Amino acid sequence: MVPLEEGRYYHIYNRGINSCDLFLYDDDFLFFLRNYFYYLYPTVETFAYCLMKNHFHFLIRVRTIEEQKQFFESFSLNSSTEGPIWLPHGYNNEKFKVQTPSRQFSHLFNKYSRNFNKWANRTGKLFEQPFKRKVITDESYLIHLICYIHRNPIHHKITDTFEAYPYSSFKTFLSGTPTFLGVKKVLNWFQGKKGFIAAHKEMKLKITPEMTLE
Repeated sequence: MVPLEEGRYYHIYNRGINSCDLFLYDDDFLFFLRNYFYYLYPTVETFAYCLMKNHFHFLIRVRTIEEQKQFFESFSLNSSTEGPIWLPHGYNNEKFKVQTPSRQFSHLFNKYSRNFNKWANRTGKLFEQPFKRKVITDESYLIHLICYIHRNPIHHKITDTFEAYPYSSFKTFLSGTPTFLGVKKVLNWFQGKKGFIAAHKEMKLKITPEMTLE
């Protein structure tokens, strides 16, 4: 399995083994997202996601080791007085330790599989292995992919109104609520909320030199 490389953007996606369901109830989706934050937040930036009944999509950028270290130090400094209720994986350590994103994804899938099997009274693997990843190097494709991920429920005929689908990140970009997503970067790529909404409705967007990945 090719490792996820520092600084690169990836489309991460996977499905249940033999296309089995991954999520049965609302709490399953929420449990998966909470543990995604717990295991992946220290190692990747997340720009879009959509959880479907038997598969999922994420658009991420892998943090560099230096970014991991700076993020760890900043997080520790900002939380030193009151302290967050739920620390990300590894953030209760006194010293910084590099986390490998591929390993963190494995932690997530293993944790979720154990709990899901217990809830559903099943045994065996839950996710296809290895999980799928596609390197994103083209800005136009990256922007198109964000729209594709959010419109995935329409693509699979789950709903006619992707805006209201509860298990994608679309609404987060419009709500202004606290989130682990890179909202500012994404909206800059679309030149603001209006461009973000229009691109999702049209599935097309004029690319300009200002739409950089940095």
